[in-house]
Amino acid sequence: MVCDFTWSVLVLPMFFMPSIAAHASGVIVWFTQNPVVVVWLAFASLGGMAAAIISLFEHRHRVIVTESRFVLKNQTFRRGLLSFMYFGHVNFGIPEIITAPENQEEAKRLLFQKNPCLPPIFMDPLTHVIQLDASLFNPHMYLTCLYLAVVFSFFCSHIMWSLLPRNNPSMSASTRKMMRKFFICICIQVAIPTFVIYLPNLYWNISITFDFYFQEFNNISIVLFTLHGTSSSIATIFIYAPYRNFTKDLILSGVFRLKKVVREPIVVSVSDQNIGRRRVTFRSSNNI
Repeated sequence: MVCDFTWSVLVLPMFFMPSIAAHASGVIVWFTQNPVVVVWLAFASLGGMAAAIISLFEHRHRVIVTESRFVLKNQTFRRGLLSFMYFGHVNFGIPEIITAPENQEEAKRLLFQKNPCLPPIFMDPLTHVIQLDASLFNPHMYLTCLYLAVVFSFFCSHIMWSLLPRNNPSMSASTRKMMRKFFICICIQVAIPTFVIYLPNLYWNISITFDFYFQEFNNISIVLFTLHGTSSSIATIFIYAPYRNFTKDLILSGVFRLKKVVREPIVVSVSDQNIGRRRVTFRSSNNI
């Protein structure tokens, strides 16, 4: 949600692909128009989101995989490594920031000559040219995506391998079933917003690679990109029963003014001549 808020409210960029430039229209320009701050904030929110997802899978890996040299068992080393990872991910846009054209007016003029269909707002002072060409931008993004794919593939494959009965015989069947179900839910929760982010990134890559310009697609891609947090929240409601039940009760009681269903335990008393009087408590299940 932080990344959503940054891109849709704070920065609110307008891209001009295949020109690697953006116009900031968010509330951040009320406080500062420094392009370094604006560009860093957009990149930092993306890197922070990626680091949070890696941290989530690392925690699951640490819980499920008990015997492996790849598990970070030393807490001091683990905290230091995660802190270093967050720092690196948040600042992964530094190469683009320090290599941005110093003469922005000249850079805009060159890009406008190359793509004369760019809208007039491209020459606005709030428009910042990130890179004149894709010689640095594309390899940097490709390597970043490759790194994330390798990390996620390692954690997911190692977790699934450890959930097999023959590879972890000490884990009970009920625990394995619960762990497997929760891991699948996490994967679905992460996969849906990842797919939502993948679509605009696919268009940006095609636009830059083939020098294709269509401003309407640029605007739609930003709208899709800022919906990844919303899609993740909706997926969470449908995947997890507690969130699903709470949302259902909230809609029934708040919107339709229906009486909220109170789920209380059912108490049954059973008497027997041999064992005396016994109280047995059955709790109703909320899972659907």
